[in-house]
Amino acid sequence: MWLLPLLVIFIAGVVQGLTGFGFALVSAPLLSVLMEPRMAMPIVLVQGSLITLLLLPDVWRWIDVKMVIPLAVSGLTGIPIGVYLLRIVEGDTLRIAVGILVILFSLLLLSGVEGLGGSRGWMTIPVGFLSGLLGGSTTMSGPPVILFLANRGVEKRVFRASLIAYFTILGIVAIPTYILNGLITLQTARWITLLTPSMVIGAIVGARLSRRVEEKAFKTLTLLLVMASGLLSIITGLGILR
Repeated sequence: MWLLPLLVIFIAGVVQGLTGFGFALVSAPLLSVLMEPRMAMPIVLVQGSLITLLLLPDVWRWIDVKMVIPLAVSGLTGIPIGVYLLRIVEGDTLRIAVGILVILFSLLLLSGVEGLGGSRGWMTIPVGFLSGLLGGSTTMSGPPVILFLANRGVEKRVFRASLIAYFTILGIVAIPTYILNGLITLQTARWITLLTPSMVIGAIVGARLSRRVEEKAFKTLTLLLVMASGLLSIITGLGILR
């Protein structure tokens, strides 16, 4: 039972280490197939937060604080609502929602869509709130923020560093919120302990591969893999595989 989750976390770690994002996009739908979403989401949240903490010391000097702060403030307001949804929404419904979100985000990136709302400052509020809402309920806070920032002309290192900082802030707040709502238990903690070495190894492998693999081609393959995992999540939620 534990071999498949180890493999999922390893692959998600490789994707994150290689592309700078995608840990939750890969791991959330697949782990939700292997276990109850209320168990899977806290695991993905903690593992994803650990990865950003590992990456933060290497990128902190390129963080755009003026861009991160308004996104983070509005994102934090959405987290409690998202966590509440995770508590009350039925597991299969959440699987379907996660799958649809993953596929839509992947299609947007594959089609070359590079922005949401351009660079207008006021858009940080709804984008951040939606990101926090999704982060609290599905652990996938990235899609709205990535699409919003992708066309702002930010230098690659600044863009990646700012995203890592943003995800770190959300994770630091979301984890206690999960604990207070009873979503992180001793069983969850055991899973996290078991899976952490696999995540770390995957992130290291991904970082090393990033120097050898052509980024554009691998991102396309990664997004296709993510779309497949999202489809599997929808199929499972619909009960087709039962």
